[in-house]
Parts: sequence; structure tokens; C-alpha cells
Amino acid sequence: MRSRAAACALLLLAPLLIGASPEPVASPPADHVYALAARWTCRTILRSQTRLVGTRSGDVIDVSDELRPVGDTRHLLRDHYEFDAAAGLWHVQTAVGSSVAVRAIAPPWTGPTWDVIGRGPSDRAFRIRYELLPGGDLRRTFADDVPGQGIFHVTGGERCSPGDTPPPADACIVENFPAHTLVAVEPRVDMFGLPGGTVQVVVALDAASNVVSTAIASSPSAAFNKVALDTARDSSFQTEVRGCKPVAAKYIFSVSF
Repeated sequence: MRSRAAACALLLLAPLLIGASPEPVASPPADHVYALAARWTCRTILRSQTRLVGTRSGDVIDVSDELRPVGDTRHLLRDHYEFDAAAGLWHVQTAVGSSVAVRAIAPPWTGPTWDVIGRGPSDRAFRIRYELLPGGDLRRTFADDVPGQGIFHVTGGERCSPGDTPPPADACIVENFPAHTLVAVEPRVDMFGLPGGTVQVVVALDAASNVVSTAIASSPSAAFNKVALDTARDSSFQTEVRGCKPVAAKYIFSVSF
């Protein structure tokens, strides 16, 4: 009789068990994503400063990101992180509504690094790597997919300290990074009656990113050369970073007429 009663009970419970929804999964208590709900002051690899101010409401984190690049411009961006308890995943949106916005889904952040891989500009795969460093600093490294190679190319990075004071100027932001243009001035020339073209200028930089020398690599017309060299000397650059240290490097700078 007991066996028959047990079998009947299982038959009655079977429809309920089949139709049951999975239990929501709470984010682990050690999830480092919640550390973003704070104030951070950052330096970027391109010598900009950013200020992150994060707020938390339950499992939703919104971060205001004020970017101050070299020059007089400022940009205000917004990042959004929302934990999906049903899926056990974070929905991540960075630079919401901007031309560099990224949307992604990622698991909880319980290890030393957190890779958020989603879709960025032009619908290309894009990766943001988050790291909590010894001493309490936060590092974010941005990289886009290299088509057909299965690797990511680092396009930027920032290092942030808690509170209102940025990391030291010599703090390691990105281990390796190529030389870049920070501010390109416009060539000062009257183009009336002249054909257009692009001059390639070799800019030699010292370890402090100062322009040491310039030389013409290629040019459509000798008439452009002096102006192109002056334009390169008046522009601002970030030299190559190798092993976390800036090094003297040569850089090709394009001047279009």
C-alpha cells in the first residue's frame, strides 16, 4: 500500500515539477561589480582624466563618467550594470547612447579580472577588462576584435583610485600601447588653387612625449612639406608605452590638405 501511495504522490507532483521555473540566482556576495558603486578618479593612457561616480539600487548600478581629455573639451558618459537573477548574469552597457557605446552580458565578477565581451561601434566584438589591483586601484582596458585573427587589439585604458585623487602620474595604466596623437592642429595654409593630398610625417618622440625631430616620409607635393612639418611640431602626442614605461619612439603622423 505504501508503494502505491508513493507512486500516486509522484504522479500528482510530476506536472508541477515539469512546469516549475528555475529559482532565481543571487549575485555572489563577493561579486566585485558592486565596487563600481563608488567614487573613482582616473588617468587614461592618453593623458586624460576621468571621474567615475557610481550609485547602487539593489542589483542595478549606474555610473556617471566625466571625461576630460587633453584640451578644453569635456564629455559626460553613463554606464549601466544590471544583474539578471533569472539568468545569473550581468547586463552591461557602457557609454550609453554615444558613438562608442558597448552592450554585453557577463557572469559575476569573482576572480582577479572580469572580461566583458559584447558589441561596440560598427557592431564589432569589443572587450572591456576590469581588474582590481593591489592597493585598491581599478583598471579598465578597452580592446576591439581583430577580424579573422581571434584576438583583441587594445585601444585604450584607464587606472582609477578610490576617492577624489587620481593615481600617480607614473602609475602603470596599460602595459603596452603604441604611440598616439593627442591633439592634431589644423594645417595653416591657403588651399586656393592647390590640389589636395596627404603628407606622411615621421615624428620622433622622446620618453616624455616631446617632439625631438620631424621628417617627410611621403608627400604628394613639395609645396605642402613645410606646412606639414610645422603642423606636426605644433601637435601633441603620446609616445609608445612598453612594459608600463614610456619609451622614445617614432610615429607616422598624417597631415591632410
